[in-house]
Amino acid sequence: LFRSSATKNEQIATFDVGQYEQRIFGMYKDDPVKVRLHVSAEAMSSVIDRFGKDVDITPAEEGWANVYVTVMPSPVFFGWLAQFGCTVTLDYPRDTRQ
Repeated sequence: LFRSSATKNEQIATFDVGQYEQRIFGMYKDDPVKVRLHVSAEAMSSVIDRFGKDVDITPAEEGWANVYVTVMPSPVFFGWLAQFGCTVTLDYPRDTRQ
């Protein structure tokens, strides 16, 4: 029987599974990107459910807010975003929006 001891390094010691799950959609992995979502009041609870209560939120015009989250863009992320229609839009960065 082969036995090997694992070594704990800084990356393993500080890895946050919950944070990783908030960023990744499905099994797609890409480089993390900080995005700004423009979210209506009616969609805010769904965004909070997905990303957690500790997201950075700033007020926008009446009934809207900007939410700053880090995601790994993928077809699954864009599908999740599309379900909201006009009530959640990705505003920034432009290259991710396009």
